Amino acid sequence: MRGVLKSVFSLSGLIASAVLVLIMVAIFLLFQVLPFFKPLFRLAMTVLFPLFLAVVVAYLLHPVVDMLTKLRLRRSLAILVVYVLFFGGILLFGWLLFPLLTVQVREMMARLPEYEDQLRQWYYLIDHRLEQLPSGIHQAVDRAIGNFESGVSSWITRLFTSLSGLPSQAVTVLVVPFFAFYLLKDVEKIHSLLLRLLPRSKRKVFLRVIRDIDRNLGEYIRGQLLVCLFVGVMAFMGYYLIGLPYALLLGVVVGVMNIIPYFGPILGTVLSGSVALLTEPRLVIWIVFINIFIQITEGNFLNPYIVGKRLRLHPMLIIIILLIGAEVGGLMGLLFAVPLFVIFKVIVVNSLVNMYRTARIDKLPHQ
Repeated sequence: MRGVLKSVFSLSGLIASAVLVLIMVAIFLLFQVLPFFKPLFRLAMTVLFPLFLAVVVAYLLHPVVDMLTKLRLRRSLAILVVYVLFFGGILLFGWLLFPLLTVQVREMMARLPEYEDQLRQWYYLIDHRLEQLPSGIHQAVDRAIGNFESGVSSWITRLFTSLSGLPSQAVTVLVVPFFAFYLLKDVEKIHSLLLRLLPRSKRKVFLRVIRDIDRNLGEYIRGQLLVCLFVGVMAFMGYYLIGLPYALLLGVVVGVMNIIPYFGPILGTVLSGSVALLTEPRLVIWIVFINIFIQITEGNFLNPYIVGKRLRLHPMLIIIILLIGAEVGGLMGLLFAVPLFVIFKVIVVNSLVNMYRTARIDKLPHQ
């Protein structure tokens, strides 16, 4: 016990405690000022969203383009070949799956009044059972259910508002292939231009930062999207085999939600379980088992071998990053929080390493 107290009240222990307190205070203050930055973030996302998508497409196609250029194929022609295969495959899958997804969405929308009646019956049943409890507890539960209902209603309203705004984003999405094409074609020219803008002493550090960002971010984006594809396919197969309605739609949703670390799989499971509860309650336990199996497979086989562990981010840090992203940008903030932090981390680490090396060189005796 005395050793523990001695380590806590030692100089290093006090410094570590002070740093921890400062980090907690900084996180608290950050959450206090985030609402003031929401309009600025929305504007930035509107402008930068197609560029982010273009970067994602470029990272996906860059290895294949490089492989074709090594086979003595002109870079423009290599990009064109990869574009035809990539976007042609997307159009083919869209042509095959879109009608099925449309049918399932229409069926779900047509049955929404039925689901609403069922939820209302459950509410009345629960309310009748709660009448036997003391009035204080009854009122507290009523308020909690009312808050939950208003929250779900608000979320559904925002979801449909976002979906109704998708047609207006069509032009924005259409520019993504053009941005990605020029990123793939002129990547060396962009590097050279940025190098010329920097002093000679900083160019080596800049190249090291760009190389680290490219390696970390490229591995994360390509691996994460591939894992999400596997997760979506496994979810669809599992849901289809147990006879869950809207299996294809829910499989796509689970795969897309999996892009968000930690929270995404939980949201996908809750959504699938809710659909099962409203349509086939006996399938709820199967939904839980299927999603647990998917997460075990992802955590032990897919992530270590596809995504890798290059990011070296602690789970608690990732959760804090996601909370900040959700507070600032909602769903878009959740999607881009980790990639943006990867870039920030690489820049900070390389800057600190460069400062340390410079300090050591300055301490060397001058001859």
